[in-house]
Amino acid sequence: MYEPNPLCFKILEVNTIIALKNKNYKLFNYGLGKGNRVINLSVPLTNWGGAFIKDKYNIYSNEILYKKDGFLDFRKKNYSDIQIKLRDSTKELKKVFNFLIKRKLTAGVIKIDVEGYEPIILTGIAQSIPKACKVVIIFESLNPKFDIKAILKCFLGRATAYKLQSNRELKNNNSYVDYMDYFKLKLRDRLDGNSSGNWSGDIVLFVDSL
Repeated sequence: MYEPNPLCFKILEVNTIIALKNKNYKLFNYGLGKGNRVINLSVPLTNWGGAFIKDKYNIYSNEILYKKDGFLDFRKKNYSDIQIKLRDSTKELKKVFNFLIKRKLTAGVIKIDVEGYEPIILTGIAQSIPKACKVVIIFESLNPKFDIKAILKCFLGRATAYKLQSNRELKNNNSYVDYMDYFKLKLRDRLDGNSSGNWSGDIVLFVDSL
């Protein structure tokens, strides 16, 4: 697990101790990006989990970045700036995959939440994942024009992309009582090939072994 925000990292340490007792895991107090560097992290004061790096590698527009946290525009008072460390995603992930491969751990799940840095991380995975590995990658996109074709190209034919769609099956004609009673709601998730071309939402990549 990678968490560059030093304050959030303390929370992550506590949560993993509680939730992953007697489990094997590793925590890293730095982020993944392009090259090794120190950079500014913008942390929305109303949403610590929505922190982002605003540089040339972030694919989100200013409008997407401030609207996702409920702001009307970019104002310095809405954010806290923190200096963080980044490690090169490709080099770092090669070490992780090599560590796993040696232990014959070749299948798993990767969850990404990097607020506009998704292409950098996904490209790093594509360039570092061994042929023997297969993974499911889950991430959120806030950009309907997210270039999924460019990402799939990086995986050289190994990856297939889907949107994760959730439907609620309601009774009583969607009545108020239905919404109030959690146990009457059924969540049904499905994977959609997404012929519409709108790649905003929850995205799932299946990366097969070779």
